Amino acid sequence: MVEPTMNNSTKITTLTPGRSEDMAVQLEVEMADILREDLGMTASEAADKAQAVVRGMRKRMGGNNWYVPVLLDKQARDEAIRREFSGPNSLPGLKRKYGLTERRIYQIARAKQGH
Repeated sequence: MVEPTMNNSTKITTLTPGRSEDMAVQLEVEMADILREDLGMTASEAADKAQAVVRGMRKRMGGNNWYVPVLLDKQARDEAIRREFSGPNSLPGLKRKYGLTERRIYQIARAKQGH
């Protein structure tokens, strides 16, 4: 398992069987919550479906690291960058916060809103 460290480098840690099970259970809980809240399933229905999906994911993709990107509204992000941009001194923080290059920050900052 890869975990970020304080200086944005990564360190490799061993995933114990117990921690692996904990992560699978947490994934089931999150999925069940989504199924209940977003699709209106009963708690029992949602738990059954979530357990089946996680079991299938473990069979098909078990052992792989997964990246789930943050749901991003690019227009809202770009508007936030324009608000937060205050010249070259703000670049390091904006680059870190949004994971963008200096060039892209400048492009967004210079662009007119909505274009």
